[in-house]
Amino acid sequence: MVDGFYPSENWQVFECPLGLTELPMLGAYHFRQAERGLTPHTHTSAFEICYLAQGCQTYRLANRDYCLAAGDIFVTLPDETHSTGPYPQERGNLYWLQIQPDPPKGILDLDFQASQTLVHKLSDLPTRCFTASKNMEAEFENALKICTEPSCEFTRLKLTQQITQILLEVINSAHSQPAARQSTSMNRVLEYIEGHLTENLPIDQLADVACLSTSWFKARFKREVGISPAEYVLRRKIEKAHELLKKGDKSITQIAFHLGFSSSQYFATVFRRFTNKSPREIKKI
Repeated sequence: MVDGFYPSENWQVFECPLGLTELPMLGAYHFRQAERGLTPHTHTSAFEICYLAQGCQTYRLANRDYCLAAGDIFVTLPDETHSTGPYPQERGNLYWLQIQPDPPKGILDLDFQASQTLVHKLSDLPTRCFTASKNMEAEFENALKICTEPSCEFTRLKLTQQITQILLEVINSAHSQPAARQSTSMNRVLEYIEGHLTENLPIDQLADVACLSTSWFKARFKREVGISPAEYVLRRKIEKAHELLKKGDKSITQIAFHLGFSSSQYFATVFRRFTNKSPREIKKI
């Protein structure tokens, strides 16, 4: 067992790996269903960088919601209060790290000037939520893998260089002009889905709307939207169900059949998977 390592089926977390006190935490989670949301909290004197590899996630910072799709990064500065607001931690794969700058000493075995420059660049990002480079997941996975290797000076050097590489890619990505996430054909599909939430929406049918083959459509949709078309449809149905439940003029069973679910039991199962709450809990609010 590596010191400061807390593994589970869904979590992998390292605290100050290899004695790097400037790296309070490095970790990842892989959720198959929604988990309880994050309450408002801060990280004392530490930056936090979250990279969403798969799924969708909303964070709240200074009364503003930041909606992440797969491939996005979200950054908080030291001592900033943030949370997931009213939203759960959604199903998906997310990586994160915290960096606690200590200018007199330097960080990540960099000299004082290099440390100051890196911290300044992190403090002066033009945006808090942006698209990462395509190899960001591999960079995080490599950092996690290094943490499990036998500890020695060489291992520490590999980790400091890997974390430095991640931070440099974060800075470069934040300053890069983001490409348009969705093409005209994909926007047409999203509009079609929005207008037909009460119907069954087979993937072949959506591919026809996009004028693409089914296999190419599925790959293109996931690349541009961040999740598979089937999951997107379910997500939008659940979001619509949430609205209808709060209005309170339809029963749970009526809403389930209205949105094309085969039974109220299946609807309740899917609803909890995406919201970490039952339809009945929302209807009571």
